[in-house]
Amino acid sequence: MAEGERVGRPGVQPLLAWLRARFPRLVPPAEPEWQELGARLGEEGRAMVRNLLRLREAVAREVMVPRSEVVAVEAEVPLAEVADLIVETGHSRLPVYRTDLDHVVGILYAKADRSCGSRTSSRNR
Repeated sequence: MAEGERVGRPGVQPLLAWLRARFPRLVPPAEPEWQELGARLGEEGRAMVRNLLRLREAVAREVMVPRSEVVAVEAEVPLAEVADLIVETGHSRLPVYRTDLDHVVGILYAKADRSCGSRTSSRNR
C-alpha cells in the first residue's frame, strides 16, 4: 500500500500519520487490523479522534472559555447545590476552587446514568 492511501474507514489516515510521527519504530498493523479498529471506534469514536487531531492545530484563544463565563464551584458548596448547577448548565466537568478561580483544587466530573438517576464524582489534583 502506498504511503498516502486511505486505510479502512474515514479518519484513520490522520491517526496513522500521528502514530507514525510519534512512534517511528512502531510496526504498523495490517490493514484488516486498522479496519477493525475503525469499526470498533464507531462514528462517535472516529469523530473524537478527528477532533483530537484538529485540536493540535488550534490556537488557545479558539478553545478557551473567557474567565467571566467559566462555570465553577467553590469547594464548600453542598452537593445538592452542585447537582442543581450541573442540571442547570448542562456541563459535565466543573472546576472546583477554594477562595477564587485562581485557586483551583480539582475538577468535578458528572456522569448522568439514566437507569440510576444522577451520579457525581470528583478528582482532586
